[in-house]
Order: sequence, then structure tokens, then C-alpha cells
Amino acid sequence: MKIGIASQTYVKKLGLEAGLKRMKADGYDCIDYDALANTETPVFHCSETEFASAMKHIRTCAEDCGLQIWQTHGPWRWPIQDATPENRAERFEKMTRAILGTALLGCRFFVIHPIMPFGEVDTDPAFTWDINLDFMTRLAGFAAGHGVTVCLENMPFRQQSIATPEECLRLVREIHSPSLKMCLDTGHCILRGVQPGGAVRLLGRDMLAALHVHDNDGTRDLHQYPFSGVMDWGDFCKALQEIGFDGAMSLEAELEEGREAELYQTAVRLAGNVVQA
Repeated sequence: MKIGIASQTYVKKLGLEAGLKRMKADGYDCIDYDALANTETPVFHCSETEFASAMKHIRTCAEDCGLQIWQTHGPWRWPIQDATPENRAERFEKMTRAILGTALLGCRFFVIHPIMPFGEVDTDPAFTWDINLDFMTRLAGFAAGHGVTVCLENMPFRQQSIATPEECLRLVREIHSPSLKMCLDTGHCILRGVQPGGAVRLLGRDMLAALHVHDNDGTRDLHQYPFSGVMDWGDFCKALQEIGFDGAMSLEAELEEGREAELYQTAVRLAGNVVQA
């Protein structure tokens, strides 16, 4: 099993080339390229030619380091900005550029969050469902034309109608596109009272395409190292083995100074447990 980590964990501190070299030196095989989540960066405000050149440069840097860009993370804003039709149209435009970027990076999996028109507290679940059904159907259709699979991520918000793995899966199944799957975020599961092992079995091999792996205390989205919170890691690894998951053990834990080697070795331990389960 490949071991991956979010790119900004290294790149934000060290820069692109130095960050990727350090990532490889620390043992990682692949990257969750998450810089496309921020639409305020220059790549979202340049020409198509400049954008393509920037993506190809990132891909070359990764390949030169012996790293595979396994998954990307699509546009996300905080505070949430999905309230108006104009917000959603602008987000869709940024999403399609990010999908093009994903393809140019030589990457297949594109992770995104549901559309949340009312923020964390959903006051009209029927409306939220309808706009997500429309948005994700169109996005999956666009992605299909570029060889990219959209992966809908489960969310931590307790008062959001499309958030748990079960709710997200219902939307994915309703759309029924081969270009729309799921990304399972382990920390978000816990915050909704769901153990990730059960969620893995619910999604199964056909629907589970990507992972965001981290831990927390059950009350806050802390992005802690595995085994430092309340998650049942043994059952998670057993469930991945049961469904024959063949993707990457992709970490989304916040890297702590002086504990870089520990995080990687923890991921190796998890991957080994999947094989041995």
C-alpha cells in the first residue's frame, strides 16, 4: 500500500521543490496535492496557458523526486461561501479549473466537499439536496471528459444534512456516475459518531476511492496523529483489508516539529496492519 500525505504539510514551510524532496526523504510514496483548495492563489487568476505550465512544473517536480500525485483537493473556502447562485457558479468554475489541473498533474482522484448553502447549520435539507444533486452531476460529467474521478468527502458538521458517510453515499448513488466516488475522512467520521471501520464497510471497494487519515478527541477536528485520539484503528485496518482497498494510506494529520519520522512510521504500521488483518 502506498503511503501519502497532504502536500502543504511540507510545501507551505519549505517551498515546492525542497518540500517534495523532504517528503520523499521522509519515506512517502505519493501526495495529496491540496494547494488547489485555495482559490486565492495565482493559478486561479492566470491564463490557461500559464495554468497548464504551472501544473506541468509541479508534476515534473514530483516525478523528479519519485513521488506520485495520488489525489488532489478541490476548492474549499472558510467561512463557507455557497449561499447564492453566484457563489455556486463561481465555485463551479473554479472546480472545473481544478479538475483540469488534476488531469495535468497526472492524477485521477479529485476530492471535494458537499455544497453547503446555509453554512454549518442546514436550515433547508431538501434545497441542499437539490443543489448538490445538480452541482455534483454536472461536475462528474465534466470530470469524466478528463479522466478524473470526483471523490465526495464526508464532513464533520453535526447540523449539516449531507455530511455523514451514509448521507454522502446516498447522493453519490443517486447520481450513479462512474466518475463520482467517495473520499472517507476518518476524523470527520468520529465527529459524527461514526467509527471509520463501519464506514469503510458501508462504502465498499466500489465506492471508496480515497482516504483522509487522522485522529481527534471526538469533539474537535484536530487532525491529530493516528492512535492519539478515540478512533478504533484496528477495526479501520481490518475493514480496509476486508473490502480489498487498494488505494493510498493518505495522511491529513498536522505535522509536528520533531515528530515527522513518527508520523510516517505510524502510517507504515497502519498499511502493514491492513495487509495482515
